[in-house]
Amino acid sequence: STSSTVPAVSAAGWSATPPASVTVSGAGSFTFYAWAKDAAGNVSAGKSASVTVTTATDTTSPTLAISALANGSLTNRGTLNITGNASDAGGLKSVTVNGQAVTVAPDGSFSYAVTLAAGANTITTIATDNAGNQGSDIRTITYDSIAPTLVITYPTDNSTTGQSFITITGTINETSTVTVSVNNGAPQSAAITGNSYSATAYLAPGVNTITLTAKDLAGNVTTAKRTVTYTATTTFALAVTSPSQDITTTKQTLTLKGTIVDDNEKVTVKITMNGKSYTPQIDDGAFQQQLYFPVAKLYAISVTATDPTGSKSTVLRNVIYNPRYSRTENDN
Repeated sequence: STSSTVPAVSAAGWSATPPASVTVSGAGSFTFYAWAKDAAGNVSAGKSASVTVTTATDTTSPTLAISALANGSLTNRGTLNITGNASDAGGLKSVTVNGQAVTVAPDGSFSYAVTLAAGANTITTIATDNAGNQGSDIRTITYDSIAPTLVITYPTDNSTTGQSFITITGTINETSTVTVSVNNGAPQSAAITGNSYSATAYLAPGVNTITLTAKDLAGNVTTAKRTVTYTATTTFALAVTSPSQDITTTKQTLTLKGTIVDDNEKVTVKITMNGKSYTPQIDDGAFQQQLYFPVAKLYAISVTATDPTGSKSTVLRNVIYNPRYSRTENDN
């Protein structure tokens, strides 16, 4: 007891199994008194002891767990749901999200919808216990609702090619992934360098629909399409008529001549020799180009014709220029 009055033999509170416990209210210094009673009802002299009772200070922050997009994330959704759980041994006083009070369920769970503004948004969640301790969660979420700009520089739409594959190139205006699908096939990832991308598309004979998709970090998507016709048959033939075969010549110049059979007037001819290129005009299916040999040696001459579909035909000639060559020949 905390009273120094000797208890009566018949008083309640006697215990046969010491020690008994005494409850006090609040903190401070208390003197406790104890007596013993035997089976005959005799009560002993009292014994006392002073005890100082202190109340421990609560300095532990509440436990706060948030389920939402990670800090630094991007999203294309204008509403962000903040769900979580808060708890504290001494009891919770409040939970707020960006200063707004949130209802907390008996099990400590809560949910709150935040409306995002364009750009970076800071979301601060604070749990406060009855002692005033706080636990907080701060994260920045960027709201981006604008789809990336996807530009295709090659090929042009409704174009025709004689190649079974083409390299698709273009640009994007922000960090994104780019995929390419031909005729609704499995998407293939394009290679990204800076703001440029490139990918190889394999074509089927006939009309092909190429779909490109760009997806930025926030999940916004832009698509673009190109229609390309693959014509596998070459519609022309190239012939070099002079020289008709590899030759040796003593002359320092040579006029190379050739023809295009079934010329549709859109075929181009390119001649390369000794590091130089020439593009002679085609007149009524015929072309010619004067070549100059600066020093005596073997000259490899390449003649390539290309039609609008990309189909190519190449003829090679080797000409040896030797001013001391004495054999009689008809070499132009």
